Amino acid sequence: MFCLFSLIGAKKSNVSKLDFLTSKAASSSNGLIDNLTKSQFRKHLAEGPREYFVLLFLTVLGPDSSCKICGQVHSAASELATQLNGARKKDDDNQVFVVEVDYGSSGSIISELGVDRVPQVVLIPQTKGTRSVALSDLLDSLGEKYTYSMMMGYKVDDFISFINKAGKMELDLSRPVSSVEVGMFIGAGIFAIVAIIFLWGMIDKIRRHMFLYAIIGVLFYCFCIGGGMFCIIRNTPWSGGTRKNPEYIQKGGRNQFTVEAYLMGGANLVGGVGVFLYVLSNKASTKREEEKKPNPMSKFFNYFPSVIAIALMFMGWYSILNVYNTKSPHYKMGFVGMTG
Repeated sequence: MFCLFSLIGAKKSNVSKLDFLTSKAASSSNGLIDNLTKSQFRKHLAEGPREYFVLLFLTVLGPDSSCKICGQVHSAASELATQLNGARKKDDDNQVFVVEVDYGSSGSIISELGVDRVPQVVLIPQTKGTRSVALSDLLDSLGEKYTYSMMMGYKVDDFISFINKAGKMELDLSRPVSSVEVGMFIGAGIFAIVAIIFLWGMIDKIRRHMFLYAIIGVLFYCFCIGGGMFCIIRNTPWSGGTRKNPEYIQKGGRNQFTVEAYLMGGANLVGGVGVFLYVLSNKASTKREEEKKPNPMSKFFNYFPSVIAIALMFMGWYSILNVYNTKSPHYKMGFVGMTG
């Protein structure tokens, strides 16, 4: 009788724990659970049994935080929690909850966990046992298998892959394509083919202009030299920081934000246009007497002020220099090693 009542009591306790986290996620605006007390954290994450998985994010946010990627991790955690909360089914055997513990609001939990670096992401697996783990031993007890390597990326898909691999799950949050969307895609393809057939004469005239290829080539060059290909290969985040204190230039020379690549590409483009205009304006002013039939563009550059071209060159140069100095303050706007 004692064993029977103990089993029933454990089952009721486990159901209440699952219902508690479900209600917490449902009451949150984005499904992210970030307001657990220390006792609630210990009961639902460190004590068994647990018929659910918990993806735990440990961060340090706020305007005074020195953690540069905590904001990116927080954004991914919020988006993942929203998707999980929308796809959650009551009878699902593999429930996954997203819990975030930030030092600013839950410093006592962070301290007792013994966190020595942030951010950290760990997966707390489900268990049928009733064993409890002290908070100071929780992270060490999980091991490397359930610890997320931050080198894998900070996107939602990266965390989903980690959950599936560590928890041996097949979590798929992608939305299936509806028949209406398939019909719209086929219709758009047919419309595009018909439009190309009717407008081929105009398209053929446009494609013969070499100036168009020059513009495309210059834009592609500026995109690459600004680091656009690096951002695609490394899957870098658009920006960093927090919503109240965003960052668009990542400090340190080994990585960058995506917006930073476009800023560098734009700066190179502005500087290059300045050089182009400066050369043509000076060329037009020195060779106008030699031309028997002046070129209309040459006539235009004859009256184009060189000071504008110089200003564009300066803007491009100063923007690039400013980005370098923001990433590495010791650069000192080019005066490296100079004293006095």
